[in-house]
Amino acid sequence: MTLIPTTEERYEEMLEILPPIAFDGNNFLVGEPFTHRVCSVTGNFSATYDGYCFDGEHYLVTDQDVTRAEFKKLLLKNQEEN
Repeated sequence: MTLIPTTEERYEEMLEILPPIAFDGNNFLVGEPFTHRVCSVTGNFSATYDGYCFDGEHYLVTDQDVTRAEFKKLLLKNQEEN
């Protein structure tokens, strides 16, 4: 799983379509929690969502549904790389 480019328009649309599951100002998870699987970070059975972020320059989206813990790990990796 990784972060891939998206548009500002898509980022804004998804931010407004449903209340975010988690939101920290520029990064959020969105979706209905109907998909669950074992989280690759915690090993727990968890709901998955689409993750969106704005890193100050780029609008990004996860390339697959992620858990909260997986999204946090991706965001940390993205911060370290930039």
